[in-house]
Amino acid sequence: MTGWRFSDREWFKNERLNLRAEANRGLVADELVDGNVVFGPHRWFAGGGSPALIALTTIEEWDEEVARGRPGDNLILLSLRKVAGLAVVHTGEPTSSRPGTLQPADIAAVEHYDRSAAFGELLCVRRSAPTPGKPEAALRVIDLRDAGWPWQEQVAEAASGGGEVWLFDGELAWRDHERRQQGSEPPEEWTAHHGLCLVDGYLPDAQGRVVCGGPY
Repeated sequence: MTGWRFSDREWFKNERLNLRAEANRGLVADELVDGNVVFGPHRWFAGGGSPALIALTTIEEWDEEVARGRPGDNLILLSLRKVAGLAVVHTGEPTSSRPGTLQPADIAAVEHYDRSAAFGELLCVRRSAPTPGKPEAALRVIDLRDAGWPWQEQVAEAASGGGEVWLFDGELAWRDHERRQQGSEPPEEWTAHHGLCLVDGYLPDAQGRVVCGGPY
């Protein structure tokens, strides 16, 4: 497969990729129950800056994220409960104010992962519930090859607020996105929900059109 070319596509209509569409909002709302988290990058279109790493626990937070976006922005979100089994490491307890600690087996798992990781990064998701029924979440990248800041210290800082921590392959949110970008199916036929991606879609312009190429 040669993949479709960005230069062949400008703005076009595809309601299934439109992140303002009620169907895609519903996908997110259905996952944000029972303390679940959706997380991933918000990629800013055309000079909007580096991707923002977001972790959401309520549909209101989703609405706020969409509202602060711009036409062309790409959001790639995963559902924690659907990918939790893929974690390299999981530690801590959701209602505990004490941070989880890495055990020797956790350190060994990360070191094993790093030996074959292309970029030497982990996605770190933290979820806590200091108030029952009101979970909080955060997402950050752990750089395993930062000589000036050992990765164990990065994880300790991320976990300092207590709760649970998951460490995932740093490419987890990108894998299916890149596979689709390189495939032969034209974007007019894409849907926001595919592979591991709960949503991988775009914010529309005033005419309800989306764009899948261009600078991010």
